[in-house]
Amino acid sequence: MISEVVDSEVNTALEWLQNERVEERRYSAVLVLRELARSAPTLMYQYIPTIFDWIWIGLRDTRQLIRATSADTVSACFRILRERGQEMKQLWMSKIYNESKAGLKVNTVESIHGSLLVLKELLEQGAIYSPADFAHTWLHKFMVYLSGMLKKDKERNDAFLAIGNIANSVKSAIAPYLDGVLIYLSARR
Repeated sequence: MISEVVDSEVNTALEWLQNERVEERRYSAVLVLRELARSAPTLMYQYIPTIFDWIWIGLRDTRQLIRATSADTVSACFRILRERGQEMKQLWMSKIYNESKAGLKVNTVESIHGSLLVLKELLEQGAIYSPADFAHTWLHKFMVYLSGMLKKDKERNDAFLAIGNIANSVKSAIAPYLDGVLIYLSARR
């Protein structure tokens, strides 16, 4: 009975997310998906691939509230994956990372913001919950990206904050990247 209700709600939410230009329905869709992922993780596990395929519509919406709620939905889905197998988690984090990188190249504020929100979730879910795995799988990619941000005056402060948060999570694994970071820190004075 409950699984039928979840199935119906997920299908309706995904339909609204895909087909509706009505902002209220799109917002309702990402709210329903987020809350179901938080409240019924076992039942939602099977829908994660479909959610990840369609959540980008919400992540690139013109309304910031819809983008932020979509990122919360991604976070809730990452939590479900964290409790399951490592292979599935790595597969989807990798796919989401690649889609985020592609979104950063699209020249719209919405796409870039949505991608950055997802990268934030990747950092938090990958680094905080599994620092060793994050350091092994993701640290180099993120440090290359953040090093590029250090070269741009407008992005430098955000890059330093992100690097500090990552360093706090991965501890000594950040050591190989410190020389490159310190160059920009000393140039800042």
